Amino acid sequence: MTQIKPEVEEREVVALVSDYFGAPVTRIDTPQTGQIARTFFCMVDGQDYVIRFNRDNMAANLPKEAYIYARYASPQIPIPEILQVGRHGDLHYAISRRVPGVPLVSLPYDEYRRTIPALLDTLDAIHTVEVVDTRGYGTFGNDGTGLFSSWRESLAVIRDEQEPWDFFGKWHHLFDDSFLERDVFDTVYARMAELLQYCPEERHLVHGSTDLGNVVGHAGRITGVLDWINAKYGDFVYDIAGLAFWTPGEGYADRCRSRYAARTGVPPAYAERMLCYGCYHALTAMLFFANAGDHDGYVWARHRIHEYMGA
Repeated sequence: MTQIKPEVEEREVVALVSDYFGAPVTRIDTPQTGQIARTFFCMVDGQDYVIRFNRDNMAANLPKEAYIYARYASPQIPIPEILQVGRHGDLHYAISRRVPGVPLVSLPYDEYRRTIPALLDTLDAIHTVEVVDTRGYGTFGNDGTGLFSSWRESLAVIRDEQEPWDFFGKWHHLFDDSFLERDVFDTVYARMAELLQYCPEERHLVHGSTDLGNVVGHAGRITGVLDWINAKYGDFVYDIAGLAFWTPGEGYADRCRSRYAARTGVPPAYAERMLCYGCYHALTAMLFFANAGDHDGYVWARHRIHEYMGA
């Protein structure tokens, strides 16, 4: 099993945070959140902070989140304030303020349901910010420049191996060395490729990791949108497809279709775009779970995309 999260000792965290604030850490907790970053909650002078550590194996990392906070944080897009980004050995780290509330996935179901309108309003705000002074498509780097020349290209490369130092690296061996099924992967990829023709070359800010674990809510409000490392320039429907894929049974595709119909109109080829991006989310999920050795997660993602494609 690949170790995704880096190992960091609490004593290292205490020393790093105490040095930054010039004051002692009076409490430290290790929440079981996230799948990539090692996260700690710390209290200093009665204030709560979050410190995260990432491996240096991604085209963009925590400095990208600092860039996004500086450019796009607003009352409508509540990104926790990032106070410091830096290096700890061969790891990236970021210290940010902890916002009130808990991830939507952890809320009681009735309370989560009450936050859905606020969640969709927040996504609308993300998708309508101005990005004309940026360039490129797909995932963008720490400086805000997209890594691809077109949106469709940024999706089509999902079947290609990455550089050896990158997150998945030379991953095709997983077809032989793990439970990643080549025929399933190829079938889903082929369906996605057929549907790419419906995907517009538009440039919106796209969060890129829209699941209920990356959004914090409190008292019916959205208080924090987390984990921006996969943020992209491209088609905003991608985020809606992510919600629909990761949160089955909540009707996000239909909810958003109704919202768009009542406002600016349903996006052209909405169903085809939703299915195309659903396939992409499934491919990344199956690859992630296979790489992590998480068989249950892999089976869930495989079942979910079969269900998604069948619908």
